[in-house]
Amino acid sequence: MRHKISVNTSLFITFITVNVLLRLFSIDAASFLYGADATQYFEPAESLLRQGNFNTSGGDFFSVGTPIYSIFLSMPLGFFDFESALNVIVILQCLILFLSGIIVRHIVASFIELKFIAYLAQGLLIFNPNSLITAHLIQSETLFTLFFVLLLFYGFSFIKNLSIKNAILTGIFCGLLALTRPSGLYILIAVPILLFLAFIVDSKNQILFENLRTRVFLILILVLVSSLILSPWYVRNYIETQEFFLSSNSGYYLEDQYIQLLKVGKGLDHEGSIEYIDDKLTKYFENNNISLVCLENKMKRHWSCNQYITSAILNEIVREPISSHLKALSNSWLHLFVSGGASNYKNYFGFSGVNLITSLQNQTHELHESTIKILKNLDLKYLIVFTLTSLFSILSRILGLIGIYAMITNKQLQAMLVLKLGLLAVFVGMYLYLGQSRFRVPIEPILMIFTVLGYNFLIERSKND
Repeated sequence: MRHKISVNTSLFITFITVNVLLRLFSIDAASFLYGADATQYFEPAESLLRQGNFNTSGGDFFSVGTPIYSIFLSMPLGFFDFESALNVIVILQCLILFLSGIIVRHIVASFIELKFIAYLAQGLLIFNPNSLITAHLIQSETLFTLFFVLLLFYGFSFIKNLSIKNAILTGIFCGLLALTRPSGLYILIAVPILLFLAFIVDSKNQILFENLRTRVFLILILVLVSSLILSPWYVRNYIETQEFFLSSNSGYYLEDQYIQLLKVGKGLDHEGSIEYIDDKLTKYFENNNISLVCLENKMKRHWSCNQYITSAILNEIVREPISSHLKALSNSWLHLFVSGGASNYKNYFGFSGVNLITSLQNQTHELHESTIKILKNLDLKYLIVFTLTSLFSILSRILGLIGIYAMITNKQLQAMLVLKLGLLAVFVGMYLYLGQSRFRVPIEPILMIFTVLGYNFLIERSKND
């Protein structure tokens, strides 16, 4: 008797095959070499295994990140040699991506009757070129995405069903997000506000303040749960430094933001931007009687300097002309939402001219000129990957805009839309001038849901016509 293979099984078999081929054709240690900030996560993972604490390889106090991804890395590192551990990490991250796809399928199935559309959402996420290659790199985005998808799942459930269970689970995944990447703290802050706005939208045809006390109580439970999850890390940092903070990375990250703002907004090259910033920081520190030791490279991410660097950079960013901000933001959003992640494939497979894009980024920034230079010097294999990944992004964004329209016109989905768009806005605000395909990975689930909703909308319109 012949057994019919389920859609999910077919997707899984295809997914495994694709990932095995990707891994077989990668260059040695590509996952580590081209995983952004890989060392930042590896060092605390090794320190956890050897000494039972989260420190750097030099024994310095680790304060620029949060612990969960390092804990994740420590498990394979504790059982295998380095090369084998890299393979295990890639396997685990691919499985995490597949699990994220299953959860997205269940989210879509909760408000779309066609099973095909739900499976399409799953397929678009797990075979999304950007998410797929990121799962092969030592980057925290894949694990972060899983927690974010779970937050979406229980957040939507919370909107539909006011229960303590949904409040607790939403709070748990808010907390885990912040412990995976410090940027998750902004999501944690935004979620209670967005949920309350979603409740208002969901109740606009009812009595506005119906169940208000219950809703406020459950949101407070959510905040309490997420705070409890974060508290051990805050306590750990306080014990070591006598200061409460989640991460000391904000100043250093803002400096990267400012560099990009100067490159795009003022047309400075990379070195010129750094010199410009160093001069501004020196004057700010001198005028405010702050020790110049914090301007040394090794100290810019030190916990004791973070607040000073953050204040100084913010002070300079707000002084830049609006025209510079608009140019930098438009450039950032274009890269964030349209770039396909082809550079990661280029590095992963060792296509020729690996440093081409990086070298052009470090020169005076003119987007159209840089694009022409890149296209003229691209390896043919990379050009094919670049074209396919870019087309995927462009087509999915077009369908996604239609999907947003479909949600706006559907009263039953408007509350969900508030949460989705609100979270997208939080991510866009966090990335600011540094938009890139890698940063889009956590929001790909939302974008793919919009994409399939747009496709579903077109199908329904064609039937009605």
